[in-house]
Amino acid sequence: FEREVIVERTKDGMKGAIEDGHFSGPPPLGYKRENKRWVIDEEKVDLVKEIFNLCLEGNTYSQISHIMKERHPKVILKCKTDEKTGKEEIIYRKWEEDSFNGILNNKAYIGIYEWGKSSKDREIVEIKGKIEPIISEEIFWQCQENIKRNGRNYYRKKKYLFMQKIKCPNCGRMMACNGSKGYLYYK
Repeated sequence: FEREVIVERTKDGMKGAIEDGHFSGPPPLGYKRENKRWVIDEEKVDLVKEIFNLCLEGNTYSQISHIMKERHPKVILKCKTDEKTGKEEIIYRKWEEDSFNGILNNKAYIGIYEWGKSSKDREIVEIKGKIEPIISEEIFWQCQENIKRNGRNYYRKKKYLFMQKIKCPNCGRMMACNGSKGYLYYK
């Protein structure tokens, strides 16, 4: 019984801190931590805007990944100090496709912190007004539409010649390749 009481008190304490704008964990790209709060990181905010603009243009995760690797190959993810030598090691962002899922679907960029998102048995609580938005809600939701439209073609086990290149003339969705044994078709 006492364990349940402790768990509830801990959850209440965490929720209270979050409602005050004190967020746990590392801030997403474009933000930095100051006095337990997330504030806009002026050095990286343009990267976030660029990613959302690339998505608005209809680019897929794969295309955005390729563009960002080309344009920004040396963006610092974090600095780590080697315990033995004491030297600081810089770790660069890899711009993998799945990292754009985390960026483009993160409501923090429109000023909403989602608490409980990573827990399966907890309801998600949206806390508004504690984070300064980087992009408008209109841009965010348009990107969600683009992601949904191209969603089925983001992850592939095989690479095809016209992968992520041919769009359906009727709906604008990326066409997928099917078939086997040398007989391929796009639908």
